[in-house]
Amino acid sequence: IKGWCNYFKTVTSKKVFSYLDALMWRRVWRWCKRRHPNKTGKWVKAKYFKPIGTSKWTLNANGLKFAKHSDTLIIRHSKVKGHSSPYDGNTLYWATRRGKHPETSVTVAKLLQKQKGKCASCGLHFQPEDKIEVDHRIPKALGGKDEYKNLQLLHRHCHDTKTADDLKAIELSKNGQSSKRRTKKNKPNCQKPDVKRDAGEEPDAVKVANPVLKTSRAGNSLT
Repeated sequence: IKGWCNYFKTVTSKKVFSYLDALMWRRVWRWCKRRHPNKTGKWVKAKYFKPIGTSKWTLNANGLKFAKHSDTLIIRHSKVKGHSSPYDGNTLYWATRRGKHPETSVTVAKLLQKQKGKCASCGLHFQPEDKIEVDHRIPKALGGKDEYKNLQLLHRHCHDTKTADDLKAIELSKNGQSSKRRTKKNKPNCQKPDVKRDAGEEPDAVKVANPVLKTSRAGNSLT
């Protein structure tokens, strides 16, 4: 129920959720009555539907309760502001918008806010088309924990580079050698911040030819 509701919580689902709650309640009630055919409805209600807050008809037992569709908070998808475009150079707006997207997990949203929409390795703002991955600053194999202060967001290619370095450090630790702390010299070789890209332009393509025309030695023609 929770997974299905989370999928549809970004659209107008209030009436549908209420209808499904009523439908599920009727089925659950028939199931309860079928299990105890010789008991009264009052007895069945007291056994399976103990009051929780203001609700008196929620199936619950041993501290666990049957999930309701209507308990899902509906979060509408926010429209793009004005004439904004992923190519307008406002990388901060698009990184912030990605953090508020309904399909973005709570962990990723908090890390995006903490990192101000930038990759923790290369320092570039995350673009709408970028693949973002959660990384452990200190690998779990080296004693790192699953907690926010040990998590960071990286581009997929930056994550691949860091993972390769982490595997080397893990291998060294297995061999009894102490792994060196990362400094500027041995920091993962990720792409450096590109001023043009952060201003909304694409990174320079690889130069395969010199665009400047050179004169020949004779000076009479162009090569």
